Amino acid sequence: SVRFAQPVTVMPSTDIPVITLVTTDANGHNVVSWTNADAFASVNVYKEGSSLNEFQLIGSAAASAGTYTDNSSDASQKAERYRLTGVTADGNESPESTIHKTVHLTISRGVMDGTYNLIWNEYAGANVASYNILRGASPASLTSIATVAASNTSYTDQTPDDNLPYYAIEYILPAAANAPATNTNRVPAANLTGRSNVVDRRSAEQGLENVQSGNVQYTKVLIDGTIFILRGEKVYTLTGQETIVP
Repeated sequence: SVRFAQPVTVMPSTDIPVITLVTTDANGHNVVSWTNADAFASVNVYKEGSSLNEFQLIGSAAASAGTYTDNSSDASQKAERYRLTGVTADGNESPESTIHKTVHLTISRGVMDGTYNLIWNEYAGANVASYNILRGASPASLTSIATVAASNTSYTDQTPDDNLPYYAIEYILPAAANAPATNTNRVPAANLTGRSNVVDRRSAEQGLENVQSGNVQYTKVLIDGTIFILRGEKVYTLTGQETIVP
């Protein structure tokens, strides 16, 4: 027989916090959400550092909070990997949860003039049903222009709109497939949705672009993030107003 010098706490395998979603907030920070934490007083949040599978404790929150915002993260820079543990009232820490990885979106000009390529990595840690391609006039006013199966990680916008330069990727996780069977604090019976970072199509512009529209030829010029139209010796805004380049 084996004898232990000190009492050993054995936790049921079901008592491990479950990450339900990692998404990006309006400030570009990653937000980790969890469930299945009723047995714990707090939840520790770990993030992968500069070496593969080396996770560092970045913070903790009350188990009842249900979310943790990683204010040190910058979703526009790269994808991040997170895992959790639960801590009981007497200080015992649970085994580690499944790792979840965020979605990082990049944009570039397409092979055909006037098209733009969106490329992203797969969301990891839970089943993803599909990805919505979002586009809008501002990061706060994005709407879906297409939906692709989760097997896709790229999309080319062949009909971009100069008035809608912002893009993001929305990922859809079926709640029933991702909630633990033993969860006593069940997530709503609806799909969970997360979002990548937001990119600006104008950042992919190369300064000058010659455009032929019917019998009219003009040049688009990107200056400090604003697109101007050059036609002959005159300069116009995108709304057609004659202006002076600052």
